[in-house]
Amino acid sequence: TEIPEYTENIPEEWREFFSLLTKEEKTVLTLVARGMDTQETIKKYGGMLKGFADSINEKAYDAYGDIIIEDVGRRLEFIEDYRDELTHIFML
Repeated sequence: TEIPEYTENIPEEWREFFSLLTKEEKTVLTLVARGMDTQETIKKYGGMLKGFADSINEKAYDAYGDIIIEDVGRRLEFIEDYRDELTHIFML
C-alpha cells in the first residue's frame, strides 16, 4: 500500500493504518480527536456508529494488531491506551 505524502508527519508504526482509512473515516477520527460529536457526520455518510467503529477497528487490527476506538453510548472515543498518541496524529 502506498502511503500518501501527507502522512510523512505520522509515526512509522501508524502509517499503514492511516493509509487504509477512507476519507470519511479520517474525518470521523479527526472529530474524535477534537472531542466533537461524530453521530451526525456518520449519518451524513450513510453509516451507523457501530459500523464505522467496526470498520476502523478492523483496519487498525490488520495494520497495528489492536483495536483503537470504541462506541461509548452514541459517540466514538479512542481507547485509553492510544488516546494521546492518536489525538496528536489526527490533530496534525
